[in-house]
Amino acid sequence: MLESDQLAPSWGRLATCGPIANRSIRARGRTSNRAVTAGSGVFVAVFESVDARQWHDRARTALNRHASACGHNRTVERVWLWPNLLSLDAPIVALLWQILFARCFHARVDPLPSVLLVLAVWLIYAADRTIDAWTGEGLRPRHEFYRRHWPALLPLWILALGAGTALAWTRLTREMLLNGFALGVAVVLYFALLHLGIFQKTKEAAVAVLFALGATLSAWPHVRTAADIEAIILFSCLCWINCAAIEQWESPVESRWPIAFAAGFVALAAGTLLLFSSRPILGGAVAASALCFVLLDRARRRFSRDALRVLADVALLSPLFLLPVVHF
Repeated sequence: MLESDQLAPSWGRLATCGPIANRSIRARGRTSNRAVTAGSGVFVAVFESVDARQWHDRARTALNRHASACGHNRTVERVWLWPNLLSLDAPIVALLWQILFARCFHARVDPLPSVLLVLAVWLIYAADRTIDAWTGEGLRPRHEFYRRHWPALLPLWILALGAGTALAWTRLTREMLLNGFALGVAVVLYFALLHLGIFQKTKEAAVAVLFALGATLSAWPHVRTAADIEAIILFSCLCWINCAAIEQWESPVESRWPIAFAAGFVALAAGTLLLFSSRPILGGAVAASALCFVLLDRARRRFSRDALRVLADVALLSPLFLLPVVHF
């Protein structure tokens, strides 16, 4: 009985504590379930966060590729941009002014110097844009074109270089060959100094002078008067305005460099050739192109950057309208 009496309180306590223990156990179970659920939720949240970030990165990469492809497709669809993409605009401009200067200075207009000029200008511009594309300095469609297609264009570039060198060495006169060689050395020196960071602030002026000297190379032996020298200098200034305008119009930073004022000054100076000298045709061509730059600069906000780039070279096509009236 002692044991029964002693055990009775224990059983009573156990019976009394049983519901409490069961509630405690159930509470612990719910807490444990909540902890497991919370832990699972954290794991799922972390997993979903990682998965979301990966999905976001993949989606952003896909969108960037799509945007790049769409931009490239839009560029391909704009036929008027192709001469600029292929670097044909500068050779065409150089050829027209070469013929105009040669006719005005009564020099012979042979096909060979014209072919060599076109090849040389194309080689220079194609090389410059390819280098800019490789170094990441150029972000315009023309640089993107060379970034994509330089492996296909490189054999053509080498072929043009070899053909031009062979023609110049075997067919040009000694005087013109020496002048062309000197100009070529100047171009190579310019490229070297530019990519060393020396010509960064004056590259537009350097390009303008070299371009003008190359376009007027065949007319150099026939320079006779101060008006002839003035015509070449004004053409150099016109080329400088072209380069400076393109640099300013394509820049994302708004610049207050007075393109219209400089072009107006060149047009006024060219008017003296038009009215008071023996070079009215050259004066009229320079003045007409300079006035086109005045109008373009005034209306630049109405055009896209790519359109302004093309129109800047169109403004230099004034010889097209004056060549028919020049006597051979």
